[in-house]
Amino acid sequence: MVSGLGTIRHFALEGGFYGIIADDGSKYLPVNLPSQFKVDSLRVEFKGTVEGCITVVMWGECIRLSYIRRLYRAIE
Repeated sequence: MVSGLGTIRHFALEGGFYGIIADDGSKYLPVNLPSQFKVDSLRVEFKGTVEGCITVVMWGECIRLSYIRRLYRAIE
């Protein structure tokens, strides 16, 4: 189980995907990110379980979110 604060980022690589960059620098690739959180630069609090997975983007660790909350609006 991992948890923390972070920023949702959109990457245009391989058709585009959303990842979470945690404040400690860790990179997570959420496998179940709700659509309302697919906003570049959105600050969030999150909890989830790291899962082993293979993706074409090869970015970060896969995480299955059990909790996610918007902290405040995306940075413009």
